[in-house]
Amino acid sequence: MLHSMGSSRACPANAYASTSVTCSGKSNGGACDAQDYCDGKGGCADAYQNSKFVCRASKGDCDVAETCSGTAGSCPTDGFASTSVKCTGTCNGNPCDDQDYCDGKGNCVDKYFASDKVCRASKSDCDVAETCNGTSGQCPVDGFASTSVKCSGKSTGGACDAQDYCDGKGNCVDKYQSSKFVCRPAKDACDVAETCCGSKGACPADTFAGATTKCTGTCNGNPCDGQDYCDGKGQCVDKYLPSGTVCGTKGNPCILAATCTGDMGFCPPDDFAPPSTSCTGTKSGGVCDGKDLCDGEGSCVDKFLNGVVCQKPVGYSRPTYCNGKTSSCPVASFLSLREASDDDVAATEQLLVAMQPSSPMVLLGLVCVVAVGVALVTVRQQHRATSQHDYMELSM
Repeated sequence: MLHSMGSSRACPANAYASTSVTCSGKSNGGACDAQDYCDGKGGCADAYQNSKFVCRASKGDCDVAETCSGTAGSCPTDGFASTSVKCTGTCNGNPCDDQDYCDGKGNCVDKYFASDKVCRASKSDCDVAETCNGTSGQCPVDGFASTSVKCSGKSTGGACDAQDYCDGKGNCVDKYQSSKFVCRPAKDACDVAETCCGSKGACPADTFAGATTKCTGTCNGNPCDGQDYCDGKGQCVDKYLPSGTVCGTKGNPCILAATCTGDMGFCPPDDFAPPSTSCTGTKSGGVCDGKDLCDGEGSCVDKFLNGVVCQKPVGYSRPTYCNGKTSSCPVASFLSLREASDDDVAATEQLLVAMQPSSPMVLLGLVCVVAVGVALVTVRQQHRATSQHDYMELSM
């Protein structure tokens, strides 16, 4: 541009705009382009935003903001967060959601817990713990133990409690022993066994046998023991035979048999009958048997007649007397041949036929009588023969 210098016709020197004058450089419209200014030398200097100037903001956790380089008008190439950068994916806040990470391409990838991660703990024996499936943030639907799984119900530890089982819906069902199950055995004859009711874990109250139930008390096997009975309260009561019941020696008139007292099982000692008590000794029934008497010490003493005729004279025999030593009549003595008549001999023979031996001693005596009779008859006949021949008579 030419300016008039007044009277001089020469053109002044070339002049340039100052550095405060704005202009448009070669780089314009870029995200990092700044306001250009003249350089004071006739040129327009491109100005750029400094390196702290964000030319492209971050779009998310996995995108990074770009800043100008300070030497160019364009914004650097869009960059993304690395795969080690945490982010928040589309599925969040659920029991199986794990920490999400960027994929290095600007995307946030949802991460889930592995299948061994418990996302819902078991609440009881009949509830099962749920684990993540590794592909979803949601915990699987709540599941329950099967009906074959054992559990502990509300009623436990009772004598009638059985093994409890789950119902398949998360509940533990109480199980009980049947009504045939003995929950308290009988302790003895006066106690009864209790069985379960089938609907409760507790054993029914202890009960006892009735008062008509027979039992075995502490005192047994003695002569005065009676049948024992329960008292209805679980105890066996000793019973005894009534007072006056004979428990001592029986069948001996010389022993006064003891009797029960009614309040104990033992039999008191026997007493002895007084010496004046009649009894039957070991030798009885003979013609010389007397009245036997007890000795006061429990034994019967044989008594025999003495001096009493036990056999009247018949035939050749003389009267026979008891001797006080035996119950049998002694053997009869006989007359001499001179004293015996034919009628005596005949009577003796009839006596021998009529008599029947009642004891060994009587039989022995009869044998002797027979022998003597035979001898008498024989001698008698010889005596008569001798007399007929003028021989001297024999005397017996």
